[in-house]
Amino acid sequence: MKRILSIAAAAALLVTLLPIGAVAAHDNNGQGNGRHGDRHSHKVTICHKGVTITVAKKSWTLKGHLKHGDFIVTPTTPCVPKPKPPKPAQTVCTFVGTANYSGTNGTSSGPITFSYSQPTASTAGVVKPGGTWTEGAIVDTITGGSVPFSGTGVNLKFNRSGSPIFEFNGNLASNNLTGALVSPPGSPAWPTNTFVTTGGSVTCTQATAAHRHGG
Repeated sequence: MKRILSIAAAAALLVTLLPIGAVAAHDNNGQGNGRHGDRHSHKVTICHKGVTITVAKKSWTLKGHLKHGDFIVTPTTPCVPKPKPPKPAQTVCTFVGTANYSGTNGTSSGPITFSYSQPTASTAGVVKPGGTWTEGAIVDTITGGSVPFSGTGVNLKFNRSGSPIFEFNGNLASNNLTGALVSPPGSPAWPTNTFVTTGGSVTCTQATAAHRHGG
């Protein structure tokens, strides 16, 4: 009899506690969901200068994002990145002529070609490596130098196969290249009459630079 009463008492106690536990669980879930919802309800996704970012609503209202042109991102108002401004146009000129020089080794002639760039009207152009000056069977490769956009004060560096680099100092005016060759460092000085004179043509084009100008 006592055992039956104990079982009955335990069952009654369980029935009494069950609603309390259910209510507590419901309250905990409600609080958890509330906190979770509150955490997200304090955030807003905006478009700032073409970049999607998430900020606090307080920051959205206090920092004046609207004044900067920012807006809240929605399915109908997506954040589109701003296009990058185009690179400034640069002028690229190419000189092509027949070079003639006279010195102790006689006279040699052949095509001379070099290119130079001019990003602005106030800076000197830089010779693009790869131009050539052919002396008969010998091909000298232009490895650097500069040419002002005005066409005067040309300085070219040549690399002759099997020989040190030598330079040319002269002027380019009215499609005529004139100047003197400079002997390589450590080599005997070339005679002062080692001149270069050549007529040719200059062609200039403008193009938007896809990459940084590297010379």
